[in-house]
This record gives sequence, structure tokens and C-alpha cells, in this order.
Amino acid sequence: MLATRDSQGQVLVDELRLEARALRAVDRPLSQASTLPGRLFSDPRIYGREQRRLFRGAWHCIGRAEEIPKGSDRVVDIAHSAVAIMRRPDGTFEARRAADGSVRVENWRGFLFVNLNPRARRLDGYLGAFVARAAPYPLERLRLAHRVVYDIAANWKLVEQNANECYHCPGVHPQLVRLTPYRSGEEDLKDGPVFGGWMEFVRGVETLTPSGKTRRATFPGLSAADRRRVYYYVLYPGNFLSLLPDYVTLDWFIPQGPERTRLVFDLYVDREEPDPADDAMAFWDTTNRQDWRICELAHLGSKAKAYRQGRYSGEEELVHALDRYYVRRMGFLRPAR
Repeated sequence: MLATRDSQGQVLVDELRLEARALRAVDRPLSQASTLPGRLFSDPRIYGREQRRLFRGAWHCIGRAEEIPKGSDRVVDIAHSAVAIMRRPDGTFEARRAADGSVRVENWRGFLFVNLNPRARRLDGYLGAFVARAAPYPLERLRLAHRVVYDIAANWKLVEQNANECYHCPGVHPQLVRLTPYRSGEEDLKDGPVFGGWMEFVRGVETLTPSGKTRRATFPGLSAADRRRVYYYVLYPGNFLSLLPDYVTLDWFIPQGPERTRLVFDLYVDREEPDPADDAMAFWDTTNRQDWRICELAHLGSKAKAYRQGRYSGEEELVHALDRYYVRRMGFLRPAR
């Protein structure tokens, strides 16, 4: 049964009552589950609830610490709140928003994370097992090589779902599947709030570039297995972090409303690396734009009168895990007795 009121006391059940059964269907095992109801991708009341229940209490990675020099500040938008990040002369950080003061900020291996909830659990608790997964990579040594900002006419959940399955890859990303077969790899984090796993390169491929080769040095200390893989992880709900043998990418999902998403895409290399990684950025700009196009089409489809919930492919395990986590965190399902 749907929760009838959110933390602000707003009644949600009146027009959503018909979706109670549909939402329970999302929470079934993968082979029996149904996808999210289409209305969840464009209803402004649902969007407002997402901002309150998901985004305002989550950790958001906003880029690198070195982007804010000592004694300066930067303003970022998190859940429609302007947050000022200040770096003191001693190098430590403070974050505040005008509405109600105190905001949590942590520096994790050179990445800055912000949480609007001053009582939020520590960042390392949120990251969980991902801390060990990322340990071999020299994240402290990264520098920003490229930043591209995309404006996507689609709900943020569709963009995030897209990043977590490669079922669509053969028909959409021919340059990607020749380097990493879409059925390769494995998902190893599936319970949230961090989701993801890895895909494997075909023989002879060194990284993800148009040629599959790289002019950059491989990060030192990586295992033979890590040199043959690309790792993809959602830091739910706001980020997507990818670890490759010679560079790292970060997506920051910034919902602008129920039907638009701004996405900041960063590409990082080792701070001593002279190569500008233009080849890697060219590869991802092509891949990203292919993805945004199908996300926008999927968003239009979700609004069609003919839209019906479907079933997940067996290759959409992570999408199902994300959706299941979503309906639970949104409070749409009563806790099990």
C-alpha cells in the first residue's frame, strides 16, 4: 500500500492510489518484476518528493578539491538549494546554504562530497564496499582534463538507468561494444546506495578511446585484472563514477525538473600526465550523446497514453536493483512486518 503522507504532511495517495499495485510489482524478484510506472518520470509531485526524500539527504560529489583554491569559495546547486563551499586558508572546507546554515562536506581522496543533511552518516559509511574497490586507483593524484555539461530532455531516473545496463549497447554504441562486449563482466554491488560492477576489454584493448589504445601511462599498482577492466558505479542518486586503467570519469546528475536533467561530465588523468586525453573525451562525447538521444525518446514514450509497465530483461539486473531501491526509499511501500 502506498504511504499516504510524506514528511511535509502532503497527501499523495488520492491520485496515485491506482499505482499501488504497480509499485508493488517493481519490488518483486527480477524474473517477476515490472518496470516503473510511466507517471513517475513526469509527475511534478513525485519530483518534489524525490528532492526531499532522495537528494536532500544524500551525498553528492561536486568535483575535485583543487577546483577551490585556499581562501576562496564556490556555489553549487544541490536539490534546488544554493550551497556555498568555502576553503579556508588552512585547506579545510566548510559548506553552508542561506536557507538554514549547516551543511556537511567531506574531502574523500581529492573528491569533494556535500550533503544537505547536517546529521547525515559519514561519507565512508555511505560509500561502503566501494572504498575497497577504488583503493588501487590513485584518486588523490587526479587532475581535471575535460568538463562537458549536457542538457538532457529526460527525467533523471532514465539517465541513471541508462548508465546501469548495456542491453541497449549493440544497437546504440557500436564503437563501445567492439571494445567491451556488452555481456562481459559482472555486477558486484547491488544493494545500494552504491551500485555497479565491471566490463572487460577484448584482447588487445587498453582503454576506452576510438582506437582502444592509449598514449597515457597506466595507473601504477593496478592488478592484471584491473588493467583489463572498466569499472562503473552509481553513487545514488547523484553520481556515476568510472575507473579505467589510465583515466577516471565522473557524472553528476543535477535534475532541473521532472522532465530535464543537467549532467556535468568530468574526465580526469594523473596530475603528471602530459597527454590531454582528447581521444578519451572524444570517445565519451560520442557515447554520451548517443545515450542522451535514447533517454529523451524513452522519456517521450513514458508519457504516451499507450505506455504500459513491462518486464525487465535478465540483463537488466542493476536497473531492477535501482528501481527497487527507489520505490523503497521513496516510501511507496509499507515496511515488511
